Amino acid sequence: MTAEPTFQGSARLRDTAYADLIAAAAETHGVDPILVQALIQVESNYKPKARSSKGAMGLMQLMPSVAREYKVRNAYDPAANIAAGVRS
Repeated sequence: MTAEPTFQGSARLRDTAYADLIAAAAETHGVDPILVQALIQVESNYKPKARSSKGAMGLMQLMPSVAREYKVRNAYDPAANIAAGVRS
């Protein structure tokens, strides 16, 4: 029998301009909000107008096909971007 991994330190939701949006989307979809923050940090460095060379858009770098699938009208809108990014 192997033991469950344990983690040292205290991971907390960072206080960002998007913390409330992240917490709400994470709770709605049963996702760890700290994971969502980490993804946003890596994908866009918290820049809501970020666009990749491949066409990914916004905080969570939604591809156009994902934005269409989740009926996101403006992929650069932080609320819509986070909601769709967490959902997908």
